[in-house]
Amino acid sequence: MLNKEEKRIFDMYVLPALEKLDDIYFHKEKLYEDKLEMEGIPEGEYNKKVFPYEDVLSDLWDIIHNMKNYIENIRDGTYTKPVSILNRQKRDEREREKRREEREKIRNEVYKKGEEMAVYRYNWLKLKTIDLEQKKRNKIARDSYNEGSKAAKEMYILNDEQILRKAKSLELEMKLGFRKELKKKLEEKEESKK
Repeated sequence: MLNKEEKRIFDMYVLPALEKLDDIYFHKEKLYEDKLEMEGIPEGEYNKKVFPYEDVLSDLWDIIHNMKNYIENIRDGTYTKPVSILNRQKRDEREREKRREEREKIRNEVYKKGEEMAVYRYNWLKLKTIDLEQKKRNKIARDSYNEGSKAAKEMYILNDEQILRKAKSLELEMKLGFRKELKKKLEEKEESKK
């Protein structure tokens, strides 16, 4: 259906022009009579002599007549779209729906991928934190092991005489109050033997 402005344009400009063309076709002899007589062309032969009015105006009339009917139907509100146009509109709608579904699918996949990446990142950071804490514990254990290993190696490479001297120096250190922890352990060991 046309709105008021469109109907006004059709009524004022389009339909009068179409009606004029329609009038030219049906009254062409009368319209061109004076001109043809001036050229000295006998009545009934002017179509062949000047230009093929019949072919040109017949095709023109078909177009104009169809357009005139089409516009009148639109103005009256009785126009129905041809089946081909309806089919094309349905096809276009299906294609739009298909593209919409594809865009939605891509968007959902992107959201899903983003969610998976976020979860992966969270888990990775969590493991990284655990790894850092574990590394700290491992470092303490490694340092303790290395320290004990170093002391054991020192004792291993000493000869008997050096071992005795080392033991005496340790005993002296304990008497003087150094190495309290070792002294305490030795005392506990002796008490347990008793």
